Amino acid sequence: MARLIIFDMDGTLYDINDVMGAVYDTQVSFLRERMGWAETKAIQFLNDNEIKPHVTKDSKSATALFVKMGLGREEWTEYRQRRFPIDRIDPSRAATADQMKRFAMLGDVVLLTSNTSQVCGKILARIDIAQNLFKAIVCSDTTGEDAPFDKYREMKKLIDVKTYDSIISIGDRYQTDIVPALKLGGCGCLVKAYSSIEKVCEDLESGRMVDCPDYEYFQEGE
Repeated sequence: MARLIIFDMDGTLYDINDVMGAVYDTQVSFLRERMGWAETKAIQFLNDNEIKPHVTKDSKSATALFVKMGLGREEWTEYRQRRFPIDRIDPSRAATADQMKRFAMLGDVVLLTSNTSQVCGKILARIDIAQNLFKAIVCSDTTGEDAPFDKYREMKKLIDVKTYDSIISIGDRYQTDIVPALKLGGCGCLVKAYSSIEKVCEDLESGRMVDCPDYEYFQEGE
């Protein structure tokens, strides 16, 4: 059976709380500098667009918002890349190389991340997961597209190249990580934290995917 296993990175492979405060501050400072807004206005604007200093399953993408506003995607990407707090990531609170190897025995493992390839490489090195453990890694600057990073589009490219009997997307945000897979006839695991990866792996190995304290399981039509 050919299976495609798609991983998100931030909040899935490592504890997003390690960096979320600094990332949010970067979003606020970008708006202040680019729009000339006061800090309170920038914070209110992000809040109105469901972008907050903590992650929820319905959190939206700041990148998509900034592009929609007409701000330069490359400008924001470079701004964020220079300030991404790699050294705040605690490797002890992250998925492991052994877990990725186990997933690789179950199907083609692909990493889809809106991070740039530079930031992605640094994060994987920080948590000691070799890039060659993934069948492919798709980042915001490797898609070959001028449009904003879109997981549905990138997932569709993958299944257009190879026919899979099943598709599962594993991530911490319902709208960006799970919904695209459901639209393509696949399923998804909405993980509660990086520590959920072990339970997902165990259940995928046993073929028993069900809602549990570690993750919510979604299938097409849900």
